[in-house]
Amino acid sequence: MTLATSYSFRENSLGKKFKGVLSIVVGRMGDVLLAATEAQSRAGEIKRLEALSDLELAVRGLSRDRIVNYVFRDKIA
Repeated sequence: MTLATSYSFRENSLGKKFKGVLSIVVGRMGDVLLAATEAQSRAGEIKRLEALSDLELAVRGLSRDRIVNYVFRDKIA
């Protein structure tokens, strides 16, 4: 009975560690997917702004050389 109890405890302990590691890996994968989606969205905004004329950018208070800074303003402090 002691051997079975010991084995069961060891299996549960390893199972908990595996679940913890798996949770971290899945969480990191989610972070990567979120970052990729966000980058794609920001790239689209950059393209949209780059397609505007200098006058249209000026109306929005932007210059062409500040587009990337504007799009990433929440990330660049």
